[in-house]
Amino acid sequence: ADVSPPFLERIGRPSNQTLEFNSALMLGQDALLLESIDDEAPLDRLETMRTDLGVAGLALRTSIRSAPITSSLIIALLLPLLMWAAAAGIGWFVVDRLLIRPLRQLRAAVAAFTPGEVIDTGTVRTIPAQEIRELGDTFQVISRTVAAHEAGLAAGLVRQTKLTREVHHRVKNNLQVISSLINFHARSARSADATEAYSSIQRRVDALAVVHRNHFAELEENRGLNMRTMLGELSANIRATAPDRSHGLGITLDVAPFLVNQDVAVAVAFLATETIELAMTCDPSAQIRVSIQPGATPDRAVLRVVSRALIESDALREAATRYGRVMEGLSRQLRSALHHDPLVGAYE
Repeated sequence: ADVSPPFLERIGRPSNQTLEFNSALMLGQDALLLESIDDEAPLDRLETMRTDLGVAGLALRTSIRSAPITSSLIIALLLPLLMWAAAAGIGWFVVDRLLIRPLRQLRAAVAAFTPGEVIDTGTVRTIPAQEIRELGDTFQVISRTVAAHEAGLAAGLVRQTKLTREVHHRVKNNLQVISSLINFHARSARSADATEAYSSIQRRVDALAVVHRNHFAELEENRGLNMRTMLGELSANIRATAPDRSHGLGITLDVAPFLVNQDVAVAVAFLATETIELAMTCDPSAQIRVSIQPGATPDRAVLRVVSRALIESDALREAATRYGRVMEGLSRQLRSALHHDPLVGAYE
């Protein structure tokens, strides 16, 4: 029944009742309400006690009011959560403002660093974190060291360039002095053979001077010696210093645009000069064709000197005893074998 019988309610009420209570007889899940608490609020707290009566499985459930939930209790329960949220917010603010943001600024300054400049860490110096300030100062000291090192290298490069130019001018002047001395003695020679010998020596000195001059010019651009330019100047010097009986001498060039270092250029210049001298010895009015074309591999080229004066003959055999050893030595310097085609009249 939904309403307690007056009899059970009367006998179930304590005679010395001082507190309001709620009581009910329980049988399994069924309940018979004996006493109820008036004006029960949603936030009221109840303490419940269940007592077995030992009669047909009945039990008495009694509930009395406990300490109510007040605003102070709610504040006490919410205060730890508020404190945790405030601590998290303050911690995030402190870490972001005093740690993460300065590190980002420092990283941006280091990422924008250009060799030769000094890293600006002015924004990092104002933060209270001593470790980050010291880290910024360390980066600044390193950038100053790098800048000083770069400046030293630049100054050293300028000094080295000046020294190289000075050495070049001195070598060029020395070669010019040697060439002038040879020319002076050639003019005062008493025989045509002596004059021709001096001219032959002068052509070799000129070959070395041509290589040196072209080497320094190409060194400014750090590319290497241009073989076409060097052999063109070399052939012009040979025709200019040729003896009178070689007025009909002709030199034709067919040179691919190769760039080589100084060691290779010196060997090629001397080898070409010696081969042209050999052809001039056999025929003073020889027509000579000098070519440099690509070889079997991309890093190799073939120097070929062709002339009818180099076809097998008694004069060639006699002159080859004079020039052959020098030409063989120059070909070994180029790490290649010297071949002679006696039918075509070609050295390569």
